[in-house]
Amino acid sequence: MGKNQVLAFSEEQQEAVIGHTFNDQKVWDLLDSLGFTKEWILDNATTRVVGYIEKYRETFGRPPSTIQELLEQIKEEPAYKKHAETVLNRCLEAAKVHKLDVLKAKFVSWAKSSVIRNRYKEIAQEFNAGNHEEACKLFDKTALELQVLDVASGSDEDSFRPSVQRLDGEEIRRVEEAKRGIPYGIRLLDEATAGIPPNDLIVVGGRSGVGKTELARIVATNVAATRPVFYFALEAEQDEIERRTKYSKMASLYRANHTNIPRGKIDYMRWRKSLLTDELDKPYGNIAHEEACVALKNLQTYYRKGGDFTIDNLNRKIYEIYRDASLIVVDHIHYVDFEGGDENREMKRLIGTVRKVSLTLGVPVLCVAHLRKADRGKDRALVPNADDFHGSSDIVKTSTTCILMGSAKGLVSSDSRAVGKATFMRLPKVRLSGSLLYYCSVTFFDTITNEYRPDYSLGHLNFSETKWKPEARDQIPFWAKSAVIQDVSEIDNT
Repeated sequence: MGKNQVLAFSEEQQEAVIGHTFNDQKVWDLLDSLGFTKEWILDNATTRVVGYIEKYRETFGRPPSTIQELLEQIKEEPAYKKHAETVLNRCLEAAKVHKLDVLKAKFVSWAKSSVIRNRYKEIAQEFNAGNHEEACKLFDKTALELQVLDVASGSDEDSFRPSVQRLDGEEIRRVEEAKRGIPYGIRLLDEATAGIPPNDLIVVGGRSGVGKTELARIVATNVAATRPVFYFALEAEQDEIERRTKYSKMASLYRANHTNIPRGKIDYMRWRKSLLTDELDKPYGNIAHEEACVALKNLQTYYRKGGDFTIDNLNRKIYEIYRDASLIVVDHIHYVDFEGGDENREMKRLIGTVRKVSLTLGVPVLCVAHLRKADRGKDRALVPNADDFHGSSDIVKTSTTCILMGSAKGLVSSDSRAVGKATFMRLPKVRLSGSLLYYCSVTFFDTITNEYRPDYSLGHLNFSETKWKPEARDQIPFWAKSAVIQDVSEIDNT
């Protein structure tokens, strides 16, 4: 937004905005979401101070919380630092005079007028040039941008309120929020996290072939049994989520009626190629179809048919559905097409867009993400960590829950419940419980039915993450009620 568009801000009002950022750091989120950059500051003493703050935000990933914290990072001559301190104190005083709610209303008004002014010119040019379809697309995009601004402007609630007031009705709000929580449908995740709360942004990562999409599908279909779910299947082929669900129902019926099934005889790929008609389709097809319809009755899927699917496309679709959604799944976020040249910057913008949905709209979002390729011969860690996500570090920083998966090759167990593909699951970030960082579990994925078995083994990694050891029986936490598979070997990759 150019300087000539924000001249209605007096110098004192600009200083007040900076003052409010120290009182409430969410003001920066508001400015970012409304499209205000440091250019909205006029050329005056505040300009240099805003530059210092922007540099601090880039360095530390957050705005400074105090003036002193900012001043300690200013490396220029003492005279500049002293001048900055004077300006910043003036900003705090201005914030006492110009209230945030009044300034916020002006921000929103100018942001909207800027969108309308810029888009009006573009729409008129396209229409006059005979590009009527493109003009209509720009018109729809304008409506979306205005809607986003409305939502964003409501994301910054009243800044300071007495804590005793916030405690009034706390129990009622907490109970109501708990009612809106939804289960994963995977025993380990439900026991560890107590389910998915509103406003949650879940990021699932793992190497290729470890089962990220199957995990997302299982969660989506479990929730869709009772609540509406919208699934962006950006990597999948047409109808793949529905097919995999129907296959899982058939394979479960087959397993219930057969013992000692040869390894590799029944799997999704063979069924997808219609090689299991006699084994699955003929005896169980009709029943599985009915069961799948029940499981998927509240699920809606979006498959890309070709062409680019940009951040704006995702944003527009989300704002079309969020009022009806209890969960939104984006599989994978790396299949969203970037329009800018800087991939990290575009990924930061994408994950920020998704986070805004969960935070301001109150709809949990589950995102599947790629990891960087492992450095063969050097990377001996058994399970990926949070630094392995491909692209911006904001993927993990912005998420509230992070789930990482890895293949638990070499696991040996005599427990009859340890059946299927042994898979590591760890939770390197859960906003509501830091204690889960310590644990790394082994779950068992049934390669016939494409479902996770309920029982699992709880353990932990060594410091270098090259060795996994099962947790001692007397050290298993109370919540891990299904961590009953005890007879398992250590896995050592040192």
